[in-house]
Amino acid sequence: ISERRTTHTIKLTPTIKSEVCILPHYNTLFLHTLSLQDGISLECTESPIAGSRTSCQRVISPQLRSVPMKTCVRITVVPDAESAILPFSWSCSAEVWVNMLSKDQKYKHSKNLTERHPTIQPEMRAVLLDWLMEVCEAYTLHRQTFYLAQDFVDRFLLAQENMDQHRLQLTGITALFIASKVEEINPPKVSEFAYVSDGACAELEILQMELIMLKVLNWDLCPETALSWVQLYLQMASQSDVTNLLEFQFAQETYTMITQLLDLCILDVNSLDFTYGVLAAAALYHFTSIDVVQQVSGLKWMSLEPCVNWMVPFVESVAGNPRAPLMRFLKVPSEERHNIQTHTDYLTLLVKCNCNCSMAGHSWPVCLNNMKNFPSMGRLSKIHSLKFSKP
Repeated sequence: ISERRTTHTIKLTPTIKSEVCILPHYNTLFLHTLSLQDGISLECTESPIAGSRTSCQRVISPQLRSVPMKTCVRITVVPDAESAILPFSWSCSAEVWVNMLSKDQKYKHSKNLTERHPTIQPEMRAVLLDWLMEVCEAYTLHRQTFYLAQDFVDRFLLAQENMDQHRLQLTGITALFIASKVEEINPPKVSEFAYVSDGACAELEILQMELIMLKVLNWDLCPETALSWVQLYLQMASQSDVTNLLEFQFAQETYTMITQLLDLCILDVNSLDFTYGVLAAAALYHFTSIDVVQQVSGLKWMSLEPCVNWMVPFVESVAGNPRAPLMRFLKVPSEERHNIQTHTDYLTLLVKCNCNCSMAGHSWPVCLNNMKNFPSMGRLSKIHSLKFSKP
């Protein structure tokens, strides 16, 4: 731990509903205050640790100790908040940043989820997510719906142990069922989700798994996904003085290219090594510049470099693939079509990533040798039950 310490004293006024305090170069500290006596102060002494994370030791002043516990402040320190509060022309900057940074830390994910399930291999997760993208395209579901489902699947697996691989498809389709009810105006019925599983998942099984998943996730269903961060970064990069706040202010083609790269990256379990905010910033870097990324994210190159380098094989695979035009969907306005999740042959692109890594002499932790043995799935009428084979 570094010997350098910085103490910040925050004056709290009576009956404040909320206050936001930014600790320069360290953490974002946000306070929720019920009711406090006038003049009470809170001291926060920080001890930075080498790297991007910090440790905060809280020193409660004598005055605060005399306040009844039920009226004391509740403090949450968001690590790795080197992101400065950047001004928005369309919202309260501090409120947006504090909310998103806190969610990035609250909703934990880790690639170690596969270690908790011996029968589930990393490529099985890739096949499942690829299939969920295909279901999203078939039912014209939004990109955010898919990314919510992906987050639900990963957090559910991380919280469970020794789940049989035959329940993986049920887990995935249930996560998409929940995500669609969170995000979509008119979500598909449970019978439609059972239909696309080709008999592998009955309606009752999906409903039963829904209750199990909601309890395991503790009903925490509103993460800031990697897509949420991409949208925020692009909005900030495209800000103008005169703007229609009801529409995104960036080019559809740019957004589609970045999200397709993100779609491919998220299939690899190693993407869970990074926070969603860093993952989105690295994807944006490959289509813009480090100056733009640092301006809109506040992240330093030291924090971005590992993810940017990890993403290079994925960028090469996407760059070598012909760019598909924006799809047209019935009943979806042209200005909204970029928000619909689409599907391409991502599994083949993953194999190309494997080849790119092998040629460059890099190790590839995810085994893709048997990827060709997994079923190729087409449109809705051709989507079948997933058959997972061990490598």
